[in-house]
Amino acid sequence: MIKIIYVLFAIGSMLTIASANDSFIVTSIKDAKTLSESTNKSILLIFGADYCKYCNQLKSDLFISPLKELTDRYIICYVDLEKNPEMKSEYNVSMIPDSRILKNNNQISKIKGYSPKSYQDWIKS
Repeated sequence: MIKIIYVLFAIGSMLTIASANDSFIVTSIKDAKTLSESTNKSILLIFGADYCKYCNQLKSDLFISPLKELTDRYIICYVDLEKNPEMKSEYNVSMIPDSRILKNNNQISKIKGYSPKSYQDWIKS
């Protein structure tokens, strides 16, 4: 019991989060991986930037139906490439938004760009 409390405290104290519509997005890949390991959830990793209207639409849509129900099973990690430009080359990002699903630290799926219908279809698959 003490070990579980310690793990939850450690995770809670290290997470860097951004609030959106009373929900949370992890903004550090390292923190997302730690949280994923402790919860056995896959990571929905999204690369974007504040100037990108499609990135902003995607961030907003993550918290409304039907996309919210589809993404509830993931740790959502949004990386702003303006604040983390080194991630662009590290993850080979050529356009934004760029979304990936990571399971056990392995990329299992990827989609570039954003349209609500295609994104929902991608998340369902």
